[in-house]
Amino acid sequence: MARGTLSESGRDILRTAARLFQERGYDATSMQDIASALHFSKAALYHHFESKDEILFQIMDYGMDVFEERVLSEIRPIADPEERLRTCIRLHIQLVLRGRAREITVILHENRALPPDANKHINARKKSYIVLLEDLIGEVQRKRAGGKPLGTVHPQVAAFALLGMINWTYQWYHPEGEIQEEALIQQFTAIFFGAFTASRPCVTPRHEPGSAHAPTGPIMDRSDLHLLLAYMEWSRERMIAALAPVSAEEYHRRLGGSFETLHDTLVHMYGAERVWLARLRGEKGVGRPDPEAVAAPQALFHAWRETGKGLSEWLEAQSPGELPVIDYKSLAGDPHRAAATGLLQHLANHQTFHRGQVVHMLRQLGHPAPTTDLVVFQREQISRQV
Repeated sequence: MARGTLSESGRDILRTAARLFQERGYDATSMQDIASALHFSKAALYHHFESKDEILFQIMDYGMDVFEERVLSEIRPIADPEERLRTCIRLHIQLVLRGRAREITVILHENRALPPDANKHINARKKSYIVLLEDLIGEVQRKRAGGKPLGTVHPQVAAFALLGMINWTYQWYHPEGEIQEEALIQQFTAIFFGAFTASRPCVTPRHEPGSAHAPTGPIMDRSDLHLLLAYMEWSRERMIAALAPVSAEEYHRRLGGSFETLHDTLVHMYGAERVWLARLRGEKGVGRPDPEAVAAPQALFHAWRETGKGLSEWLEAQSPGELPVIDYKSLAGDPHRAAATGLLQHLANHQTFHRGQVVHMLRQLGHPAPTTDLVVFQREQISRQV
């Protein structure tokens, strides 16, 4: 669907189609609807465009051209990164609001209707803007931190948050309302700059293998993490106690699921803690546990307890302040980098998921299932303090 130079008639078709797609939705708009709105015959419309898919693609590609012209080309010459970002916010808002830039709003909501190749082309153009925005935000953060990496909101999170704020305004903003465009621009800018320079982020963003953009700010403080590890130990011991009446045959019976037996599921859970502890310690080459070494339940439980103890000792040994960023490789050998705080959260979440599978298996076998809810653990902690 390569786009050539459009005639004025072609541009009229795109503008009309964009209006109809915005008002009715892409699926509910037919080629006959577009032709009728233009007072064309369908044959005349097909003379310009082969299909509705092509019209949608051309609208989106043209919309990206408009964005390039009215926003990106205007901010590139600006030397100061903070002024460049503020101008970018202003121009992006103006583009979305002024005249209800229909090509832009179609881009936001109808790209799923595109054929795969066309969708790939549009998404590549969108992604280039996201990357530019992420880099610009990172540049502003580093400048504010005196050239040092700033442990604040991750630039990728900030970029997507900014896009969400701006791109949704056309849904609710009314120029005749109480809030005028200039006030909206100033308030959005103040909200964004106040939030993305906050000292404590809320989430660990997704990052690509080997990415230099690894989150470093604290998500939970040290006491929170100690409590999280204590919860993992508490729930593990409850689970082990519930396994006491399980026979050897039941322990290895195939019940279905991610890991078909109780034994295989428990080995996987132990193995996860073993691998993540090794990564936190910087130990190389530690993979899944040897099945023979943990074939007996008591051997598995002993090794698992030692690993849990190792996680607590590692956390206790860390220097005050934020936990380190960890470079590690997946079991497939792919390089990754992430904050240790987020990795511990991931591990706790992983174990909770698989504990649910163990509970289900115990019920399948007719055995009582343990209660390992976090709130029960918290109540016990409170009762001990009273």
